[in-house]
Amino acid sequence: MKNSNYRVRWDMGCFLMEHFSIEFEQSEGSELILSLCCAIKNVFSKSDHEVGRLFKEIVRLQTV
Repeated sequence: MKNSNYRVRWDMGCFLMEHFSIEFEQSEGSELILSLCCAIKNVFSKSDHEVGRLFKEIVRLQTV
């Protein structure tokens, strides 16, 4: 899925792994998740930290 937004998705994935201890496997599912995170950031004018907190909360709710 390499295209013009590949670097943006990769940067978001690295940020989430580094700051929120979220691990991603290299898969199409991860590509979709990172694309969604980038879309949320852009459409709702969120910071990387805000997107990370939202993502962490979603993961928490899904595993409870």
